[in-house]
Amino acid sequence: MSNPDHPHAFASMLIWIRLFAPDGQLRLDIGLHSNVQADLGGRAAYATLQQYMDEISPETKHLTDELTNTVKKRNKSMAFFSATPRGGGVALMRHALLRYFDLLGVDCTW
Repeated sequence: MSNPDHPHAFASMLIWIRLFAPDGQLRLDIGLHSNVQADLGGRAAYATLQQYMDEISPETKHLTDELTNTVKKRNKSMAFFSATPRGGGVALMRHALLRYFDLLGVDCTW
C-alpha cells in the first residue's frame, strides 16, 4: 500500500482499517487482564446518556437509578464474565450495558 497524493485521506483510511473489522463493526479492544473495552476503551461513542434515557422505560430508569446509587454509595464495582466478547445476543447486550454504566459513572468491567 503506497502513500497517495492525499496524505490525510491515507491516514484516515489507516485509522479506519485499524478501528473497524471487515464486517463494519468496531474491533474489540481487549484491555489489561483480558477486560473487554466497550467503544474502543472510550475512543469512540455510540450514544449519549440522554439517548439512553430517551429509550428506556420509567421503571427501568428507576431500577437503574437504585442500582447505580447503591453501587456508588457502597464504593463497589460490577463485573461480568462470559466465554466470548463477540457473537450472540448476550455479547451485543453486554457492550451496550457497559456503555450505559460508564455514562452513569459506575465502575463496571467485563
